[in-house]
Amino acid sequence: MNDTVGVVIPLHNKGAYIRRAVESVLGQSFRDFSLTVIDDGSNDDGAALVEGIADPRVRVVRTECRGPGAARNLGMRLLDTEWVALLDADDVWMPTFLEKTIAATRSAPQIVAVFTEIKILDRPYVNRVSTAGLLEDYHAARLRFKMAMTSSSVLLRTSAFLAAGGFREDIRYAEDTEAWFRLSCQGPFYYVAEPLSEIELGDPRSITHTAGSLGRAAGLRKLLDAYDAYESAGKVPAPQARSCRRFMQHQRGRLALHLFSARQRAAGARVLFTGVPLGTHTWRDYVRCARLACFPGPRLPGPP
Repeated sequence: MNDTVGVVIPLHNKGAYIRRAVESVLGQSFRDFSLTVIDDGSNDDGAALVEGIADPRVRVVRTECRGPGAARNLGMRLLDTEWVALLDADDVWMPTFLEKTIAATRSAPQIVAVFTEIKILDRPYVNRVSTAGLLEDYHAARLRFKMAMTSSSVLLRTSAFLAAGGFREDIRYAEDTEAWFRLSCQGPFYYVAEPLSEIELGDPRSITHTAGSLGRAAGLRKLLDAYDAYESAGKVPAPQARSCRRFMQHQRGRLALHLFSARQRAAGARVLFTGVPLGTHTWRDYVRCARLACFPGPRLPGPP
């Protein structure tokens, strides 16, 4: 593998945003990188806009629409770099994102991923108290400090991530959370506490907005299935076992909520009562599910 860093942007009908994302990559203080944009079956002009950028580090690969997980996997397989950074087409990096995440890999060479604090675009940034540096137990830190890796704030060790299986390509919700869980069983992460990635939440066409209750439930089931398989096989490192169990209990609570929201009350109740022990950290899930059972709202749209 060579010394450069690869950057992958999955693109699907984000022509209104993609140039902003690409320019944030080209404006990095660290200059030795290649950028691959995987056009995932778009029917707008986003790919053409990128192809019009005259920079030898940028290339566009067009594919049929298979989802963001498949697009990211393809981009990583096309690279020949030890590290790969991910950025969604409607998000942006601060100019020192690559510089500071790469510096982390040099200070802690045993890590398999680096991620940074994020900021929501067009909203004031609220500084959270959290611990920067090496994270031997990602899920414990996530539960304690409310920090989380996102697909626009992460630098991954390519070989470790692909060895862990990459992103699932059969879901379009929680595919990143499921992948981070598997990767966390491969080695430690590193957290950079500066908000070096800005996330766009205003696009109503994003998967976050359009997945619907059943689509979200499907993604969470795959996450929980992966955890159950790893736990049964003894692949969850012992020091992380307790925090992973607690984190997955929270995800089972979210699954129950989505099932209740989809008016699958029996399935939601079964998940809640068998997989979410009532306690200090989970009582809210019971209250929310009870509200949905008594006062069901309108169904969310189905998966795209």
